[in-house]
Amino acid sequence: KFTLAIIDACRDNPFQAAGRALGGRGLAPTTAATGQMIMFSAGAGQRALDNLGKQDADKNGLFTRVLLKEMMRPRVPIDRVLRNVRNEVVRLSKDAGQEQTPALYDQAVGDFYFKF
Repeated sequence: KFTLAIIDACRDNPFQAAGRALGGRGLAPTTAATGQMIMFSAGAGQRALDNLGKQDADKNGLFTRVLLKEMMRPRVPIDRVLRNVRNEVVRLSKDAGQEQTPALYDQAVGDFYFKF
């Protein structure tokens, strides 16, 4: 069996600036069970970028726009798709003067593909 979870959310604590300590630093680290892949749009303590600046008119955040593009590539295994997403998000966020490194937890066994 194979389970894929993709979570497009900030990994920081949005309440910290308001003086509220709900759970520390955002979404907690996780692990994947055998047969699972889990990808977060940002690493622990990071924010997922909604855009690349004031001139960015894309309706999707950085992670989602890159993921949608990479998912459409034919005959690319899911692990390669997600690593391509991570590499491109890191590159684009650096170009925008920010840091966003999608976190990937991979315990999948076998090859899996998106099929459209």
